[in-house]
Amino acid sequence: MLRQALLEAGAIRFKPIFLTAATAMIGAAFIRADPIFQGLAISLVFGLASSTAPTVLAIPAFMSGRGVITGGCLGATSSGRRRVTAGMLRLQIGRMLRARGSHT
Repeated sequence: MLRQALLEAGAIRFKPIFLTAATAMIGAAFIRADPIFQGLAISLVFGLASSTAPTVLAIPAFMSGRGVITGGCLGATSSGRRRVTAGMLRLQIGRMLRARGSHT
């Protein structure tokens, strides 16, 4: 179930994350020609590339490998671990999104 939830979430979130990072990197490529802002552009491109890769690849792979969430916002059983199902993740994500929307 967790694997299915991660695959669904990855499929939904990959395109917006990738397009946002790619757009910012393309924009930074244009300011690379300016000698004053060249260092900023290089830092921006490599920073975006190095943060986008873990976001779309490493974090889902890590979560898939663990298979459980210890404690945290989903709660824990007496042993301190609880299997996470796709429904539980959808419910928690929905709660987080509603909480964010009410505070803005």
